[in-house]
Amino acid sequence: MTQLVHEYRGAKQQQHRRRQIEDVQCLIHSFNKDACTAGNIAEHTATATSETGPPLRGRDAVPASSTLSSMERLRGLKTIWAGIMPALPTIASFPPASRSLPPPGRCQDTARQNSLFTTGGPRYVRSMDLEANLNSLRERIARACDRAGRDPATVTLLPVTKGQPPERILEAARLGLTTFGESKVQELKAKCPLCSNRLRWHMIGHLQTNKCRDAVQLCDAIQSVDSLHLAQEIHKRAEAAAKSMPIFLEVNVAGEASKSGYRPDALLAELPALNSLRRLEIQGLMTVPPWSTDPARSRPFFAQLRELKGRCEVILDAPLPHLSLGMSDDFEVAIEEGSTLIRIGTLLFGPRQHTVQVT
Repeated sequence: MTQLVHEYRGAKQQQHRRRQIEDVQCLIHSFNKDACTAGNIAEHTATATSETGPPLRGRDAVPASSTLSSMERLRGLKTIWAGIMPALPTIASFPPASRSLPPPGRCQDTARQNSLFTTGGPRYVRSMDLEANLNSLRERIARACDRAGRDPATVTLLPVTKGQPPERILEAARLGLTTFGESKVQELKAKCPLCSNRLRWHMIGHLQTNKCRDAVQLCDAIQSVDSLHLAQEIHKRAEAAAKSMPIFLEVNVAGEASKSGYRPDALLAELPALNSLRRLEIQGLMTVPPWSTDPARSRPFFAQLRELKGRCEVILDAPLPHLSLGMSDDFEVAIEEGSTLIRIGTLLFGPRQHTVQVT
């Protein structure tokens, strides 16, 4: 019993120290901006004084104490931070505290925030990592498009949020991403109330018929339609909701027994019946190739789906705008083979942090 009490107290002390670190990081970030701003103003004022004459007075004067105050506070905070630094290796193993994040690049001074302690330092650092990951992805997409002679604007990045908490999704949304892919209806139901209602969602995981009502209600597209029976159930739920539902037809091009999806010949046979469901809008095809450490091994399967898309367009006598091909390991090959939508999780968000559960 005594050992448990000591362990509990130790954990609480670590949690308290971790929060101290986050708060000090936030304050340092804020005062760095204050000091920079005040320093720039003071420098500008000194220059103007030397050129135009005596310093400004009254309401237009720059208070000399503002720069000094910011710098003094910053030095004091850095002293505190230096005292906390030795504890960082131990605290690094703890999960980050749940703190809200302001949009990147916005000043976090007291005039615009209810409290200086609403933004955690590690959370802000992760946002910078997310922004760096996004920029790296966009550069790689541009290079892949250049190799294929394509416009990068023809490729849509779909962040996959499986296992990612709402806070991470909101960070991505602040960087300009508005459409996300989710693999499980239950997880999406848990996340949606905690995310902005301006976000759009694609269901990309296997969908059971008993989850179709929720999927139709929550999603803007369903990419995993793998049978006529499932399509009819989605149509039924969309009809009840008076809603048109964009869908992708999932194809198991490799014929893997462990994966769902249409066989190519079965898809061609059922395509007219699928097209007759007036509440469904067939947007394109989707596939997940066999996993491999070599992205080049996915190329034949991507090429096969592209050819199948052409055959579907002949049957439908209409173009299919999308090919949902490629994930973190092989998206560049997918772009070279014609993908218009790549599903990226790990390369953007990093390893999954936890799975959202519905109680």
